[in-house]
Amino acid sequence: MNRPLTTWRGLPCLLLELVVSCASEPARPATKSTDQPLAATAAQPETLAAQRELELPLPRDQLRPAAKPPAPVEAQPLGCSSERRLFADTGLDEDALLEELRTAPARVFKPVGTTSVVFRVALGARRCLQRAAVDPEALETVGSPAAPQPCTTLPRQGEKTHDSDHPRALGPILKTLPRIAAAFKPSSRTRRRAAFAEIAAYRLARCLGLRNVVPAIGRRLPIGLIKQRLKPDDRWPAIEQQLELGQEQALTGAAMYWVPDLRDIGIDRRQGIREWSGWLAVDGVVPENRRVLARDISNMLVFDYLIANWDRFSGSNALAQHGTRLVLRDHDVAFPEHLPLKLHRKLLARLLRAQRFSRGLIARLAALSPPALAREIGRDPVLRGRRWLHGKRLAGLLDRRQAVLSHVAALVDLHGEDGVLAFP
Repeated sequence: MNRPLTTWRGLPCLLLELVVSCASEPARPATKSTDQPLAATAAQPETLAAQRELELPLPRDQLRPAAKPPAPVEAQPLGCSSERRLFADTGLDEDALLEELRTAPARVFKPVGTTSVVFRVALGARRCLQRAAVDPEALETVGSPAAPQPCTTLPRQGEKTHDSDHPRALGPILKTLPRIAAAFKPSSRTRRRAAFAEIAAYRLARCLGLRNVVPAIGRRLPIGLIKQRLKPDDRWPAIEQQLELGQEQALTGAAMYWVPDLRDIGIDRRQGIREWSGWLAVDGVVPENRRVLARDISNMLVFDYLIANWDRFSGSNALAQHGTRLVLRDHDVAFPEHLPLKLHRKLLARLLRAQRFSRGLIARLAALSPPALAREIGRDPVLRGRRWLHGKRLAGLLDRRQAVLSHVAALVDLHGEDGVLAFP
């Protein structure tokens, strides 16, 4: 297709040239890792057909140029980690989850990956407490000072606390949580950047106010412990050959919350794509019981474009909890140093299906700065002190950020702010 890119809803051609690096990193075939138990382990023909449909240009009546240069999106001074966060609609405090993922004893390891090394890890008892009833929609207003404080941690033995910090001060609205499991994804010979990409994606999500990206934190586990507590598996000799051991014979990886009860709601299949594409059209009708899902899909398209995650629709990476909230996981191909043109076009075609966006997400994206992102990534115990998201990786992220903002500004120019920034 030789149509100038300026006809693609006003997205400037120059931005595409900035985003795409011609220095080649060979395009890898679409792969996936089964971090959760799934009914199917490969993309079905219908899913492959849906992927091809996603990559097609939109109808001509939706490809209108901006009437005038895009207006800038106003930035707001919003921080990355300044407020307590609940993960999706689980009611679980993310900081408490991260602490458990980092420190809870690992009891049992079970290999679950197919194309990458992933273990399901049963963790020891938790100390985190949870509010019995929290309305997740009350948290969606960006920067809301009324965001509840849902979770605390029981003091360790001998630790002194202030009365107001003690769980009993919060009364009967607190309850003890069950034990949790983790997906542990170590760096391997075939996916050397996998663990760091997972952690950086989660930290970026915090900066953007996204509450449905699976919490991930760096952790080192001795190989001896994994062998000792490994469930018998015929694949272990092959898996062991892929592992990259660091100091003290330990594996460095990302420990991620294992979200229970995820299910496929078909958003990566042809019918689902057509349905949500209609929701995200500026004149589309969103059923009231699908507004949260529509917002999550819009946010997902923006997030995947930003981090260059081309693997979302390869199967099992677009699942939902309770059928209402998308849970975004598996970002181990994110932040490439070089993004091949073919993969960029695939991501861009998906992004351009969205004409409605979250006002809060766009405001945070406009306000995002490299120092703030670096500080957030530096909060992770493994990435602290590492300059991992820098150079070409960071430049690509910032170029794609600018492309998203220009796309949104052009749509606002055409349809008005209220029509385009339709979600909180």
